Amino acid sequence: MDLHRKLPLLASCLVILAAPRLAAAATANCMSADGMCSVSNDGFDWIDCTCADGSGGGGGGGNMWAGLTEMELQPICEDQLANFCGPFVPPDYVECWGVLGSCIIDNEPEDSLECWCLDGSSGGVAGGMAWAGYDDVQLAAECEAQLDMICVPPPGSVVCNNGNGECTIANVPSDLLACQCANGDGGGFGGGNMWAGYSELELHTECGTQLVGLCGGPLPPPPWVECSSRLGECIIDNDPEDLLECTCTDGTEINSSGGGAWAGLSNDELFLECEMQLYEGCWVGVGSESGTDTGEPGDTGDTGTTGTTGAPGSTSSETGVDDSGGTSEGTSGTPPPHATGDESTGSDPGADDEGTAGGCGCTAADRSAPEGWALMLLGVLGMGWRRRRGLRRVR
Repeated sequence: MDLHRKLPLLASCLVILAAPRLAAAATANCMSADGMCSVSNDGFDWIDCTCADGSGGGGGGGNMWAGLTEMELQPICEDQLANFCGPFVPPDYVECWGVLGSCIIDNEPEDSLECWCLDGSSGGVAGGMAWAGYDDVQLAAECEAQLDMICVPPPGSVVCNNGNGECTIANVPSDLLACQCANGDGGGFGGGNMWAGYSELELHTECGTQLVGLCGGPLPPPPWVECSSRLGECIIDNDPEDLLECTCTDGTEINSSGGGAWAGLSNDELFLECEMQLYEGCWVGVGSESGTDTGEPGDTGDTGTTGTTGAPGSTSSETGVDDSGGTSEGTSGTPPPHATGDESTGSDPGADDEGTAGGCGCTAADRSAPEGWALMLLGVLGMGWRRRRGLRRVR
């Protein structure tokens, strides 16, 4: 046997057997109703624990667990969990959440309630025994009822909804958005001034945009009623308060908001109110420019029509129109050229008794002359025509 060849191999084996074992790195995790922890000996020892009540802790350093396996670290993890978290103790109050805020409620040793609203306001109840003996289910129902009374939308808020959810939006005193989706999702925020100065209509548009973004489409329909005519167009609304915005065809704008005169009106009733407001708001400006006869004294009637002039000195309410398109002043009290009678008595030396005016203070035209008959006939026709126009004007 060649000992000189075997000795180096034997020496190598003895060195390996005599060398210390290298430290192993391991991590162990543990969990219970009290919380969860992780412990490790990778590098330096370290621990990290999170408890069910929100507390926890951890740290690192040292080499007490150097070389331990995961199985050997497991009981150490459980001990650390008990040290950091201890037995889990549920809270002695009930909490509830809503789209506009959250509350906590308790009835031991006496009633207490605290609510925090999305718009930054808060409220609550302290003292009393109205809820004495309530179990957690009853306290939760009372909590939700109190939340709905304390955290309410601020004045001027706009609500929009579709089949996927509902949003509430406001910009006074600061921006507020609260959305609740049909699938249970939702969200919102309070504060800021991105929408400062927005009108109710602009807020509704923004509300629809936020609703579609959080809960999905389609865009909600507008809550107002629209009406239009040749006078212009209007939109009207009564929720949460009266609102009217009109644009007349002559460019005039009519805006009104506030009040509750239209509260409770149906959409059909709002439509009738819209038409009335459009007529009253835009009629005067448009009517005067279109030449429509309003029946006012001195009105010349429709464009291109000779109306009542009411000229001083005229004893008749109408002015005749001859075939040439001019005016005939047969009722002005001036005798025709062939009449020589006295104007004050109306007598005509050349006329028979039928031609006497009978002291009426006016001069009758000579019926034997063709011009007199024509003037008389046109005067009668003109009077009847004007009277018919007057009837249309009243209607």
